[in-house]
Amino acid sequence: MTDVGHDRLRCVVSTLVSTLALGGFIRPAVGQPLLPAISWGVLAPAQVEGQPTPEPGENSALPAENVFPHPDRVLLRHLNDARELAEQSRYGEAVRCLDAILNSPEDYLFQPDERRPSHRSLRLEANRILGRMPRAGREAYELQFGSEARRLLERAVASRDVDLLAGVSRRFFHTAAGYEATFLLGLHYLDGREPLTAALKLEQVRDESLSADRFEPALSLSLATCWYRAGFPEQAEEVLRRLAERGSEATLSIGGRDKRWLVDLEQLREELSAADSIGGVEPERSEWLQARGNASRNAVVSGSRPLLDPVWEASLSDHPVAESLLANQSEYQALRNTPMISVLQPLALDDVVVMRSLHTLMAIDPATGKRLWEAPAEDVLEEATEAYRAMFQQPGHFVGYVCQRAWKDQVYGSLSSDGRRVFAVEDLSVGVSGYGRRSVVRGGRRIVNPLWPKSFNRLAAYDARGGKLLWHLGGSSDEFDLDLTGAFFLGAPLPVGRQLYQLADVSGEIRLYCLNAETGKVKWSQRIAMTDQGIVQSPTRRWASLSPSCGNGILVCPTAAGAIVAVEPGTPSLLWGYRYSRSPSASDSRGSFTPFPRNQEGVNEWIDGHLIVSKDRALATPPDSDEIHCLNLLDGSALWKRPRGGDIYLAAVQGDNVVLVGPKQVRALSLKTGRPSWEGRTLALPEGSVPSGQGAHVGGQYYLPLSTAEMLVFDLETGRVLQRSASSSGTVPGNLICHGDKVISQSVQGVAAFHQIEALDQQVEKRLAQDADDAEAWRLKGRILIDEGKHDEAIECLRRSYRLSRQSLCRIQLREALLDGLRRDFAQYRSAVDEIRELLDARRDEVSFLCLMASGLELESEWEPALEYYLRLADLCEDGREMIEIDAAHLVRQDRWVRARLAGLREIAPSAVVARMDAEVQRRLEAVLGREGIEPLARFVECFGDLPVSESARRELIGRYSASKECLAADLTLRRGARGSDPAAAAVLAHRLARLLEDEGREADAATYYRELEERWGDVACHDGKTGQEIVASLPKDSAASAFPRPERDWPVGAVEVANRQSEPRP
Repeated sequence: MTDVGHDRLRCVVSTLVSTLALGGFIRPAVGQPLLPAISWGVLAPAQVEGQPTPEPGENSALPAENVFPHPDRVLLRHLNDARELAEQSRYGEAVRCLDAILNSPEDYLFQPDERRPSHRSLRLEANRILGRMPRAGREAYELQFGSEARRLLERAVASRDVDLLAGVSRRFFHTAAGYEATFLLGLHYLDGREPLTAALKLEQVRDESLSADRFEPALSLSLATCWYRAGFPEQAEEVLRRLAERGSEATLSIGGRDKRWLVDLEQLREELSAADSIGGVEPERSEWLQARGNASRNAVVSGSRPLLDPVWEASLSDHPVAESLLANQSEYQALRNTPMISVLQPLALDDVVVMRSLHTLMAIDPATGKRLWEAPAEDVLEEATEAYRAMFQQPGHFVGYVCQRAWKDQVYGSLSSDGRRVFAVEDLSVGVSGYGRRSVVRGGRRIVNPLWPKSFNRLAAYDARGGKLLWHLGGSSDEFDLDLTGAFFLGAPLPVGRQLYQLADVSGEIRLYCLNAETGKVKWSQRIAMTDQGIVQSPTRRWASLSPSCGNGILVCPTAAGAIVAVEPGTPSLLWGYRYSRSPSASDSRGSFTPFPRNQEGVNEWIDGHLIVSKDRALATPPDSDEIHCLNLLDGSALWKRPRGGDIYLAAVQGDNVVLVGPKQVRALSLKTGRPSWEGRTLALPEGSVPSGQGAHVGGQYYLPLSTAEMLVFDLETGRVLQRSASSSGTVPGNLICHGDKVISQSVQGVAAFHQIEALDQQVEKRLAQDADDAEAWRLKGRILIDEGKHDEAIECLRRSYRLSRQSLCRIQLREALLDGLRRDFAQYRSAVDEIRELLDARRDEVSFLCLMASGLELESEWEPALEYYLRLADLCEDGREMIEIDAAHLVRQDRWVRARLAGLREIAPSAVVARMDAEVQRRLEAVLGREGIEPLARFVECFGDLPVSESARRELIGRYSASKECLAADLTLRRGARGSDPAAAAVLAHRLARLLEDEGREADAATYYRELEERWGDVACHDGKTGQEIVASLPKDSAASAFPRPERDWPVGAVEVANRQSEPRP
């Protein structure tokens, strides 16, 4: 708790708390406070940003399907009876009916307004009826239940049992002991950094208690502090105003005697208004213990942008075939500009990084990348492949299994930790619904498909430092004898304190479990939704990772079944439910598995279904919805919703900005209204790039990983790009977390660690101060300067490092920096040509160097030297054809690039240079014609195909193809040449191919070329002075080659005329 140093307020609050203790209803153990909340620090004022007044929610059509469990008929009858009995003033009987509801094992939701999708708690409705009873009804309730409530409260105070205290507040709120328990619970939430929940509890006491005055002025001062710290200064001012209206003095009972306490409310108001406020913003974190970093799923971490040169890398799989497959699929999808984001995300504890591989759970040393432990697990992928081969006597579907684990199965990829233990979902099948057959009969025996999807799995807890299995739940009743057998855990649990909050599907019921983190024992459970389809028939719910979020003491639970439910865990009670319309794809229960997007515009659903809690709002991006929903955290009412619009995931909430990442752009919506932020602008991603992972929210910035091995850093408040840095090694960053002085990235290729630049820069400066000849420090300094855009200074650092050490890594980075210098400023760096030549190691390096020199000299109008470099590049095509990177979004084959640049040079170069070009190309053609075979001539045509001399080469190549009866290759060569050839040459080649095909007896194929001769080159002389039409006319009438279809009339064009007529009735 931050000490803001308000001595006067400290004294006031200390006096008030002492008064509460002396008043008789707070009885701490000797030498110890009752609860952490009972200290002056809970009332420390804090500053808050001004929050705009929320706008009313938008009306929308109510979803047809209601997945909330219907209330028990007995409880509904109790509710109706209580209303009738209260109207008849039979309060003793009425309160017994209401207590039956409040004491029921589970809570239920009902819909108070059929026009809105929000639902409320049945227990809250029972308390509402009690609160509206006249004094006689309240006295009847106190008479029947007050003594039991008092006994439980005294036991909770003596044992400092917050759960028991919450139980008294939930069941017996409208008793004297219930008010006291609720007041203490509010102080507990305030001290636990949950000011909004604390405000709700304290406001309950103030507004509904018949004796709220006994808690004043501590109640009002605490409530005002809650509102300030939750980000609602207007409500805090209102509380202080109401306190001032009661008078300038407050009466306190100390030692059984009343004392008058002078309250300087004006001074207190000024101190509260001027004090710093945390405003509900989470502090920056160093550990990353769950998805999105913290319980509210909007963690802000400290650190700086990474230097995208891996410090260490760890493979994702021990399967070489799997690694190759993942690399190939990633490259293919990147070429299609399709975002492929891995479901595997690491956790970072103080001294260990925990990650999922394709087949196991492992821990890595964050400093070295060394594997510390690996949880023993069966190789499911290998078993799946062998099982499929054994069942169906065909190759296993290894590709599908690997892709499923890497890109689809978010339940498998979900992890969480409480700092001591790691929690993971195990025993997940790799089969999918509708994939293969459930069983086959072979040799009279029925063989069950071991890949058929399971309706259960296991939740396991491992020691974070040693990997030992501590406890597990669920599984099959045939294999294990565990608690919660048969449950399907929908994702990793949410650790809060010593509890775990876990969502599970149990035979179509979605339940929230509260577990003991140390033992895994169930403390309580609450049914929150019902579904008609089991988990096997619901692919969206099966693949999505569903875990609660927690903010301000409220658990918000996704279901992927068209609903969101909020629970108060301390009581526990349902608070509200919200229903939304499901997307058509999510409603499809056929269970088809597609590890890749269904279209090239991006993924067809939200990839991250965690709810984000920010102040008094919950933001939902359900995987089964095509919208983003903003809900009031207090009552579940819909404040606004907007179409997904192709977005992939919600990146962060910063201030009033809700930032969404899509395949091609980043946009922001106003948290208050849902309208576009950033002045209506969007942030376009660099051409040819798509997001390659979920980024990191660092301060007010966001680090977005890109598929082009780059990192885009932008300001979350303005949407302005701050930095764009690239990896010198080509490492594509994945899902990011910050840990210590490093950034950890996990993609489908594996886990990598990168230095944070600020921390690395400090280390480098320290090393150089100690040793000015530290070669590695100079190399790192050079890389930092390159990332900062200071290329000239960086090259000098790299040169110095290379002179000191001659290490290979420095040689590579110096070469790349000099080549980049040629690319950026040819005139300045052409003087380093000799130095660059000495650094060229591989053919690929030489090709890059020649390309840069040729294009640079051409821009300088140095035609002769440019021609020399182009011809050297063409000669290198003899040994292979490299892909030349024009920019991040453009790759071109070496021979195609040379062909286009030579053609362009011929158009602008002086005649003497053109003459020399023709002579050099002709000399190379003569050398090629003197060689046997097709390949040398084919390479020549690919390199020089747009120059005049290539016509004779193309004709010769078609002739050689024809002689070897390679008609398809001859056809392709002809058609490529026809685009740039004159009509006469193309007509001659077409005639030659037609005759060749006809001589081989392929008249139907020959007819295609004869038709082209007639239609395209009918007036062009093709052979012996005959035109195309004349040659076709001379063909024998009975020849199949001449029997190609001819259009009898032109295709109709123009407007379509529509006429309606009355049909004649049938007789």
